[in-house]
Amino acid sequence: MKIDQESRKRILYQFLIMGILFFLLLLLQTVLRTDWGDDAIFAGDTRAMGEFLSARYKLWTSRVIIEAGIKLLTASPGWIWRSLNILIVMLFVWITADLFGTGCKNAKIQAQIFFFPMLCSLAVFSFCGAGWIATTMNYLWPLTLGLVVMRPIKHWIEDETCPMWEYAACPLCLLYAANLEQGAAVILGVYLVFGLYLFKRKKRLSPFYWILLILAAASVIFILTAPGNAHRLVEETEQWFPEFANMNMFEKLFMGFIDTVNYYAAAGGIDRNNSVFALLTGILLMGIIQKRGKKASGIKILIALIPFAFYWGIGRFANNHLLTKGFPHGGHIIGLLGMNRHLPGFGEPDWSGIVYTRGTMLLQGCVYLALLICVALTIYFLHGKSEETLLELIILGGGLFSQIIMGFSPTLYISGERTALYGSIAILIVSLRNLQIYWNGSVGKSGRVILGIYVAGVICLGISEWKGTLAVM
Repeated sequence: MKIDQESRKRILYQFLIMGILFFLLLLLQTVLRTDWGDDAIFAGDTRAMGEFLSARYKLWTSRVIIEAGIKLLTASPGWIWRSLNILIVMLFVWITADLFGTGCKNAKIQAQIFFFPMLCSLAVFSFCGAGWIATTMNYLWPLTLGLVVMRPIKHWIEDETCPMWEYAACPLCLLYAANLEQGAAVILGVYLVFGLYLFKRKKRLSPFYWILLILAAASVIFILTAPGNAHRLVEETEQWFPEFANMNMFEKLFMGFIDTVNYYAAAGGIDRNNSVFALLTGILLMGIIQKRGKKASGIKILIALIPFAFYWGIGRFANNHLLTKGFPHGGHIIGLLGMNRHLPGFGEPDWSGIVYTRGTMLLQGCVYLALLICVALTIYFLHGKSEETLLELIILGGGLFSQIIMGFSPTLYISGERTALYGSIAILIVSLRNLQIYWNGSVGKSGRVILGIYVAGVICLGISEWKGTLAVM
């Protein structure tokens, strides 16, 4: 009887949370304009669906499933997309908490309560850079449905049976999610990595695993062989980044690495906004401080402090000060570490017109790599040689790599922040797990208050940066 009462209470809390979430999303959706950007272009295209998709596949993109949906919804009454988008966001919050929330069943509800406000630390351009309908359906929807595709993996790891609905839903979700290049790469990578993990643990791989793996691999092949992708690469290189054609593979990879770490560790540099790295480094630092006197030494606290201090010192303070007042000495180093996103000779120079040498770029790359190593070491200090450490590093590595490979696209600099959504969510997921571990651990009330104030402050900072954008979009 006691179990039944607890279950009913949990269900009641779940409906209450989802009801509040629905109401907040409904309020937000009412102020969103869907008559600009790619939304207007899709809505104004009068070609029949078959003719439209055939032309897009041959001349522009392999995202035929996604673009079919965009064309349908931009030509439909606005309330249809708004309603579906609300459901997608609610599914996103639920599936993220279900897959990555830590602790007992009640902690899943706690994860939803934590995770939804944390989404406000994302840059608004992650959701509307090309128009609200086009951007959400190209990035947020594939990401959400891709997480649904990963749910069977959790069942197999925990020796559970997949619910019947997953056998029908997961292949359909995969076809949509893997129609996006980043989505296909992430899903295929996840299934390969965890397939090896299950094999190492001598677990029998389900036939359903092989079906989903084959569908993910087929999606990648479809993307690589689509004639429209090759045609678009040539056109966009000529239009946006002519120097891209002269770059070798290492230069493209390094360019993607520099741009990615600048976006996160340096708060977005000069013309972008990012707060998720502040959440991650602050939560990790508090976790290390909590261990002081137990297992944490001064050097561990220093390592955790370095990326935290870089974000606030370089990303937030020094960048702004350099643009407004400048520094009498060392301003070019601040510009290098906090604002530079371009390789020497490729793309436009930084804000001051300085073209950095390969030597200074090597310095920037080394500093950025050191920051990521500090984050990885901090996670190791917190969780030791455990599956938790491995999981968090896989999530972070996969998310960041999904953005680093954008260095192989000539649209790296003009795509905006929407392509960073996968990396940003990976950082938020690791932040969520460490926040819950800290919150539900042996820390005292004062520790929770301090961390709660910090997290709330970062979220408010993110909301303040949303405000101006929403006013015009």
